[in-house]
Order: sequence, then structure tokens, then C-alpha cells
Amino acid sequence: MEGNIIGQIVTSKSTLVDAEIFVADQHNDFVPFTDHRAIVGQLSHKPPVSMLNSGLSLFNPPSRWSTVTLCIKVPLKSEKDKYQTFQDLVDARIKAECISNHLIMDDKSFIRHYKELGSVFKQVSEDIFGCKSLFIKQRDIINNRQIKDIVKGIHTIGGMIHFEKSGHMAQILLKAIHAYHCMVVNFNHVPGSDETLLQFLAKRRCTLHKRLFSECSKEIIL
Repeated sequence: MEGNIIGQIVTSKSTLVDAEIFVADQHNDFVPFTDHRAIVGQLSHKPPVSMLNSGLSLFNPPSRWSTVTLCIKVPLKSEKDKYQTFQDLVDARIKAECISNHLIMDDKSFIRHYKELGSVFKQVSEDIFGCKSLFIKQRDIINNRQIKDIVKGIHTIGGMIHFEKSGHMAQILLKAIHAYHCMVVNFNHVPGSDETLLQFLAKRRCTLHKRLFSECSKEIIL
């Protein structure tokens, strides 16, 4: 690999089906903070014979990231020199540990080489750029009874709107169905209105959102 051009991709040959290298050409495919487009290497593999015989799955189900996982800080414009420092230290570590001299002969040597390089990149990037904790949004605990009732009303109207959009086929709570029929009666008693029931429900939900904002503002002020 030289500069920002992908010259080769290291992969296991025994399970390789197809491979491709291409330039991401969408309007938003630029590398963040640069004018470079991403160069993508795409590999397609088939499960190893040993895995098929054992009945194991090639991919594990996705798992949620730990909330304590750290991510690398992106350097500021005034810290561009860190990129060169990072590159020099990575090259020095690879040379010192003779990683580039290790031959890749099979899957085992490929995994070992991959882990060695990954460890170098991770350690040097943490030392040079530093880490920051992932942002964790705190869920507000609602104690105000009036706010709780408004939130329940918003959820109920959301179910009614879903029920109306589905042509009365969606499965919603019995409480929401009862509220829906009451709302239909109220809607039919509105004289001279050209709006549909769906528009009528959407306006009610909008009104509740305004009330919710008002009540939450009072809580903040208090």
C-alpha cells in the first residue's frame, strides 16, 4: 500500500469467491476533513468446509457496543503534525518488531499478521491522538404526573394514526382502539370541516407535543 492508493489486499485464498477495488463516487463519499474520496476493497468469501461440517455460522449476530468503549480523537486543524508523527511511529514499530518480514503462508499466519498490525495501529493512535469516551445520552426520569399523561396521550394517538393508515389492519392496544372510536365520534361532530380523520389526528398529536414542550419548560425553570 502506498500513499492513499490501495495496491493490494491480503486475504485467505482458500475461501475467496470474488474481490474488487473501487473508488467511492457518491457526493458524500469523501474522507472526513479531507478532499480525498474513499478507496474501497471488497472481498466475498464462502464458509470454510470445516465450518460447514460443524454446523457453525460464518457470522455471529450483531452485538451492541459497550458503553465504555473508547474512540480515537480526531486531531484539530492546528494539530495536523500528529498525522506525520503517527505515520513515523507506526513505521518505526513495524520495523522494530520485524512485522513486515513475517510471511503469510496460511490462515493462521494471516490472522497473526493482522492482529500484530492492528495492535500497532491501535496503540500508536491512542498514544498520539488520545481517546474520548462515547457520548451516552442520559434518559430523563419523568416524575410530573401531567407530563406522564401527555406522553401517554401522544403514544395513544400515534397508535391511532398507525391504525388509520393501515386501513384498520394494524394490531394496537385495546385502549388505543377505544380511544380511536371516541375520536371518530368527535371528528364526525365537527361541522364544515374538509380535513380527513388522519389530518384531524395529526393536529391533535401536534397540540399534545406543544403542551408537552410547555410543561417540560416549566420543569426546567423550576
